[in-house]
Amino acid sequence: MQTPATAVIAPYAPGRFFALPPVCSVAVLDEFTPIEVPAAPYYCNSLLRWQQQLLPVLDLASLIRALPAAQIGRRYVLVAAYQVREFAPIQHGALMIADLPQMIAVTDADASALPDDSDIWPEISVSCFRHADQPVPILDPALLFARQLS
Repeated sequence: MQTPATAVIAPYAPGRFFALPPVCSVAVLDEFTPIEVPAAPYYCNSLLRWQQQLLPVLDLASLIRALPAAQIGRRYVLVAAYQVREFAPIQHGALMIADLPQMIAVTDADASALPDDSDIWPEISVSCFRHADQPVPILDPALLFARQLS
């Protein structure tokens, strides 16, 4: 019998989820004051002060759907940890989420194709599974934030 893996899933829009490995999920903030960054892309146009760092705040729904963040309500920020390569320093970024994340069990039987609503999914995802009859891309924070900051 297959041992399930644990994934952290969070909604980036109503009924749409992304997942992170649990080791990447660091904190959930419900109160924050974004620092606007002039001329930054609309999907990553603010910074968040967290533990004496300034983190980029990415709105995945805006990136995927090409909509300004003001059109999509958000309630929380999920801080994610990542490394750009082995032995590199741990870095952090923040993702806007619509509700609190959940931990769920996932097996190989849940594997799925990436959603077909954006060409960006293959560039920022390492895999995908189905949950509540929806594809849930497993994001690689290093790919996601390196893409935005390069």
